[in-house]
Amino acid sequence: MRFISSVKGLVVGLASVLASVVLIFGCNEKEGNDVKETGVSEDARLENALKQAKLQQDYRLFALKGRRVTLPGIENKQMENAKLACGIKYLKNTGDVLENEQDRERRRLDFQFAEEFNQIVYPLCLKEKEQS
Repeated sequence: MRFISSVKGLVVGLASVLASVVLIFGCNEKEGNDVKETGVSEDARLENALKQAKLQQDYRLFALKGRRVTLPGIENKQMENAKLACGIKYLKNTGDVLENEQDRERRRLDFQFAEEFNQIVYPLCLKEKEQS
């Protein structure tokens, strides 16, 4: 009987440790944008996003979250018009909190990606609106 109690205690203890490890490491996973993390270069990322936008005729602009929403590549005086005309979609993991150098680099790459995407898609959006 003692043996069974000891085994049960051991199993419960191991299960607790395993659950803790899964929670700690599982929640730390972040979506990455660079070649090392996703296997896709920034150029390929942009090409894929543009291809999908054209195929689906989804000309919403990429926005970055933060204290205020930004539309990289769109001038401030055009921002409200761009939002109304095209709509926006938020890039994932683009909040204000930058915890380390990797976060800073990821933010820079996201900004550059959104800037290039928006500069290409905004004219397409306006053209589409004119034709409808």
